[in-house]
Amino acid sequence: MLVLATGTASGQSGPSVAELLPTLVEQAAVIAPGPAGEDHSRHFLPDEATLAPLRELNRVLAVQVGAFPVGPVTLAATPAGAEGGHHSVSDVSAFTVGNNRLTLGVGYQATTFATLDDLDLRSSEINLYLPHRAGVDESDRDMMRQVASIRLNRKVASFALTYGLSDRADIGVVVPVVQVAADARVTSHIVRTATGRNTGVHQFDPLGGANRTLPRYCSELESVPVDPESLQCHGSATARGIGDIVLRGRYRLTGGEAAVAVGTDVRLPTGSRDNFIGLGAFQVRPAVMVSVPAGRFIPRARVDYTWSEGELSPALGSVDLEVPDEIGAAVGLDARFLGRAVLAFDVNVRRIDGIRELTTTTLEFPSRGAGALPSASYLGRRALATGDARAILLTNTAVGLRVAMPGDVTAQMSVVVPVGSAGLQPGPMAVFSVTRGY
Repeated sequence: MLVLATGTASGQSGPSVAELLPTLVEQAAVIAPGPAGEDHSRHFLPDEATLAPLRELNRVLAVQVGAFPVGPVTLAATPAGAEGGHHSVSDVSAFTVGNNRLTLGVGYQATTFATLDDLDLRSSEINLYLPHRAGVDESDRDMMRQVASIRLNRKVASFALTYGLSDRADIGVVVPVVQVAADARVTSHIVRTATGRNTGVHQFDPLGGANRTLPRYCSELESVPVDPESLQCHGSATARGIGDIVLRGRYRLTGGEAAVAVGTDVRLPTGSRDNFIGLGAFQVRPAVMVSVPAGRFIPRARVDYTWSEGELSPALGSVDLEVPDEIGAAVGLDARFLGRAVLAFDVNVRRIDGIRELTTTTLEFPSRGAGALPSASYLGRRALATGDARAILLTNTAVGLRVAMPGDVTAQMSVVVPVGSAGLQPGPMAVFSVTRGY
C-alpha cells in the first residue's frame, strides 16, 4: 500500500483537486466566437471579484479536508497486561502501552463531505453570476449564470506504531495513506437580459466545446441537446499518497488506577497540499489527558492546542493561505461488558479560527435590460457569497465496539456522526481498526 501511495497527483494530466472547480468555472464560461470577424468567446470569463467566493469555498475545503481527523478512536488499543487489564490506549486516553511494549495499529476510514455552512455541495446551491465584459453594444448587457456542485471523498488507511520507553512514557508515529477524489460539475446558462431571441451573438459552441482547452469536459445538456444557451462541464481529480506524518510522545504523570498524562503531537507537511492530502504546514499540538477507571466504566478526557506554521496550496489563488491554529477537546467513556468486549463512546470538538462563512445572497446588476440607459436591473438570486471570518466549532460523536481477542489483538469498529452545520461537514462514517501488541 505504501508503494502504491507514491503515485500522487504529480503525474495526472488534469487539474489538481485545488484547481478543479476554478478550472471548470472558466471552461464553462467560454462561448462560441460569434459572427464572422468577431470573437465573443471569452467575454463572460469571470474576474477575481466574481471568483472570490468560490476561492473562499476552496480554501475551506483545503483547511478541513487536508487536516480531517482519522477518527477519535481509529488507533485505540487495549494491550493485555497494561495497567493490569484491557485499558484503552489512544490519543484521547492517559494510559500508556507499558514498558518495552510495542503496538502496531492499522485503521481505515472513508469520508464523503456533504455540506458547507448548510450549503449542499452536491446540489444546485452554488450559484455564480458572470456579467458580460464591459462594452458599448446593447448585447454587452447579457449575463451568464453558473451552477456548480462537487462531490469530495477522502479515504485513509493509517498505520500507527507505538513503543513504551517505560511504564510511563510512550513514543509513536502515525503514517496515513490518503486518497482524495473530487468530481465536479458546472452548468452554464446564458441569460439574455438584452438580446432576447437573438442567439447569434451569444451562444455555446454547437460543436460541443471544440473551442475549449479541455473539450472532453464539456457538452451540451443531454436534456436539451440543441439548446445553444446551456452547457455542462464536468471533471474529476483523484490523488493518492502519503499524508501528513504525525510523531507523538506521551508521559504519564501519575501512578495508580487514575491516570494523568501530557503529550505532544508533531505533524509534518509530507502530504500534497495541492490535492488536499495534507495541509502544507508544520504543526505542534501539546495536550493533557485524564483517564479514571471506575469499575466497568473508564471515563477519559483530553484538551489540546495546535500551533501551525505554513501555507496552503498557492493554487487556491488570492485567499489567505495561512494555516489557522486550532483548539481541541474530547471526552469519552469505555463501558466493559461480556468479558473482553467494550463499548466506546466519544465526543470530539475542534475550534478553528479565521474561516469565512459561506452563504447565499441576491446580487443586483443595474442596467442589464434592453433599450435606452438606464434600463432594468437583473437580480442574481441565491448567489454564492462570503461573510466575515469567524471561529467555527466542529463536533462529532462516535459509538464503537472494541473486542480484545487472543494473541494480544484488538479489533474495533465505530460509527462517527457529525453534529452541527458550521464549516465543512461529512456524512456519517465508519471507522475500522485492528491493533496488535508485542
